[in-house]
Amino acid sequence: LAYVDIQRDPTYRSDLITFWLKDRHYETSVPSLFLDPQMLNNGRWLWTSPTSLPTTEGTTNGTLYSLDTHQKITFPTYNWPARMSESPDGEIAVVSNNPSPDVKAGMQPSGEGFVWTRLADGILHTVEPNAQKVLFLNWSADSQWFTYLVAPDGDQGVTYLGLANVKTDTNQRIAVKFLRALYWGDSYQGAIPSLDGKFIVLTVSGGKNIQIITTASGRSAQVNDAPENQMNISWSPDSSQFAFTNYNADGPSRRWLKIYQSDGTLLNTQLLSVSNYNMRWTGCGVNG
Repeated sequence: LAYVDIQRDPTYRSDLITFWLKDRHYETSVPSLFLDPQMLNNGRWLWTSPTSLPTTEGTTNGTLYSLDTHQKITFPTYNWPARMSESPDGEIAVVSNNPSPDVKAGMQPSGEGFVWTRLADGILHTVEPNAQKVLFLNWSADSQWFTYLVAPDGDQGVTYLGLANVKTDTNQRIAVKFLRALYWGDSYQGAIPSLDGKFIVLTVSGGKNIQIITTASGRSAQVNDAPENQMNISWSPDSSQFAFTNYNADGPSRRWLKIYQSDGTLLNTQLLSVSNYNMRWTGCGVNG
């Protein structure tokens, strides 16, 4: 049995406790939690963030905790749960390390770029360990690729679009010219890699700007007739087409399905009969 024990006196603190029913003893699994544990989508792991030490304020080690085996996987990272992302299949977790605004001058940050692991083995893999600034963007539908932004020299340098492959444990930086004009605070709804890793659909600032990025060359092509308010961007299994739904500015009651070729050519537009629409690809096209 795992639970959070809150102690108010003499000092306020909360610990993640495991109670072993067979021999009836307690064990402190993760001490001094900074935030409540968050359940992963697979329902079998918790992401926990312990409180920082006084000498490393703003930084700490995040821990994944298995409810089944009580295994712990510790990441060197800043303690903010939103910087942990779970793959769509629930088998991989990736944690990013970004400077916290609360870190005081002279304090050494912990963590190394991105760290990802397969929950089955707990082996840590690093991506962009020497970069000063990284930002996780999105997973591919098959959990093989993830995209990110990386600024090797921080705010003073160039920002690249990154693509990592967890199957081969490799990654690449993609020089995309228009990224220089973007701010890290922009809303990135897309950055969805195709299943073969050859293309990325990138949408920025509320979906007003859609770019198709060719990962081998960094060439970008803008989708000129793309509407606003895109949702559910999805690549076909053969990576030749992508689709999304969008709704009109006057309200979400009228939703459209749009299908494009990988070069941005519009193939089909269809008015949907329902407002809530979940997409999936079959061998014959897009079904709901």
